[in-house]
Order: sequence, then structure tokens, then C-alpha cells
Amino acid sequence: MKIKPPTKITVVVVVAAVELLEFDTPAEQTTDEYKDYFIKCKVKGNAMPTFMWSYKNQTIKDKTKSEKYSVEEGGLLVRNVTHLDAGKYTCRAFETTSKSSVSGEKEINLKVRHKPVFKTHMEGDPVEMYVFKSDSISLNCRNSAEPPANMTWSFEDASFLNPYEDYMVTFTEVKKLGLYSCTARNTLGKVTRRFRLIEGFKPKTPSGLAVGEIGENFIKLKVDAGDPADNLIGYRVEYVTKAVEPGTRKTYESFDMINFNTTTGPFALENLMPDTEYMTKILARNRAGNSNYTDTMVVRTKPLVVITGAAQPSSGGLVLHRFLLLSAAAYVIASLLGQ
Repeated sequence: MKIKPPTKITVVVVVAAVELLEFDTPAEQTTDEYKDYFIKCKVKGNAMPTFMWSYKNQTIKDKTKSEKYSVEEGGLLVRNVTHLDAGKYTCRAFETTSKSSVSGEKEINLKVRHKPVFKTHMEGDPVEMYVFKSDSISLNCRNSAEPPANMTWSFEDASFLNPYEDYMVTFTEVKKLGLYSCTARNTLGKVTRRFRLIEGFKPKTPSGLAVGEIGENFIKLKVDAGDPADNLIGYRVEYVTKAVEPGTRKTYESFDMINFNTTTGPFALENLMPDTEYMTKILARNRAGNSNYTDTMVVRTKPLVVITGAAQPSSGGLVLHRFLLLSAAAYVIASLLGQ
């Protein structure tokens, strides 16, 4: 047997040099609010890379043109800049040829000059805040501002020193209650928030918990009218039932809770299971807090009623039904032929 000589295989490996691009770009850039701004991002040398941007987990690809962003030569155009557009943008550049691959990225912090704005919205002016005796409560005036804001505080129109955005009040005596005010101010404007600190009290536990109506899949509860002095804003119902884990004999408690923003019943628990016991209890709510729960009341929904069959028409009724159908059909045909 003749043995063939080994085949010669030539492998050509092309190694592309990988280089890092150098940027000629300021790491911090500043603009005013409500203007278009071009975030500059340039690379040194003669490279002609492709650019891609990212901001808050959002990718902005090369040649993007939208209502908000446009990737253009030399940077990223951001339209109608607001303080919400401030933050860190990442400019990525890359260029690949058969001989080399160059890439790099630059993080740019965009600052937007704007007057102070509060970071959280709070209803009311003044904002009513309730505090129980010996408890503490934080007055929140956290804000965004560029340049950063200076804080001033007052109580019943008398200024006091507190350079921070929050102020903690501990209700140890009645004179701590009243009107507090904070103002955040910079060279572009100011914003003020007022708080009315009020002594809080728990409402009385509801009385007269009873069932108003029961169905296969609902329970309606009712209670006696609350004390007007409690300034109630609603009730909370908690209901629990025991359920069986599918495929096993293990039981567990299924817990649900509903807030009712009304002071008049009935308070309907819906989408329940038929013929099932529910352990129910209710508490009253006001702006300061909640009452204690009532004692638990066990209520069972009605069993599901299944109709096993429907009444069948008599033979005479069936004949009459067929006669009426035939008469109607004959009338339609005659009408069509007469057209």
C-alpha cells in the first residue's frame, strides 16, 4: 500500500493592532435651562471614528435624529435642556480597519444652571403634618439647584439656623406645634415650602361591625357611624382565609387588605371564593394614623348554585315554534319576489 505524503497546510494569521483613542473634550460642561445645548466630544489626531452615546441606561446611536437628541459631528445636540437632563453622559468612539482597531470612551458631566426645585411633590400649602406626643417627624425640603441652594428656615415667622435640607422636630411640648417654613435660594431664584405641624391622635376603634349582605363571591360589611371628632378619612378592612396548596394537603392563610377612602359603608369585599370562611376585621383611619382593629368576625360566603338542567319545551310548543319560523321565512321570500 502506497502511503501519501502529509498535506502541507498554510495558516495566515492577521493581527490587527488595537489602539486607544485620545479625547480632546472637557470632562465637565455647563448650560442654562430651556436652551438647546451641544455636548462637545472630539478625538485627537486624524481619526474619523463612529460615535455612540449613553445616558441613564439609554443608548443614542450614531446618526440618531429625534425630537430630543441628534448625534452630530463633534458631539451630541440636546434640545430644550431642563434640569432633568443634567448628569453623566458617556461618549464612545470606535474605528475599525483591516489593519487596526481604535476605540475609546469619555465620561462628560453636564451641569444645567437652574433655580431650586423640590425633589418631591407634597400636597397643600401649608403641608399639614401630624405628630404624636414624644414622636419625631422630618420636614423635607430636599431640592435640586445649580448652583447649589442656600437654606433658610423659620418657625412662626421667626428665623432659626439650620443649613440642611431636612429639619427634625420632636414633639415634646405644645410650643413645638405650628407653622414651619423652608426656603432654598440661589442666584437664579428661590422656592419655599411651608408645614403646619399638628398634634395627632388615633381615632377610636370602630363599633358595630356586622354583615350587610353576603353572596357567592362577595361580602359587604358595615359599622356604626364614627365620632365626628375623629376626623375620619376612611376605613381599612383585613380579611384572611385558609387555602389548600395545589397538589398537596398543606393549608396556608391567604391574607388581603383594602383601604376604603369613604366613611360610609357598606364596605364590599369582592372576587371571593364561594362557600368559604373569611376572618374579617376593620380599623378607622384619619390623617394622623389608624385606630386599633376590631375583634375578628368570621363570615362564610354562600355556596355556588349550579343549575343542572333547563326545562324542555312541550311538543305543542315545539310545533308552534317551527310554524312561526316557517311563516317568517315565507314572508321574507314573498317580499323579495315582489320587488
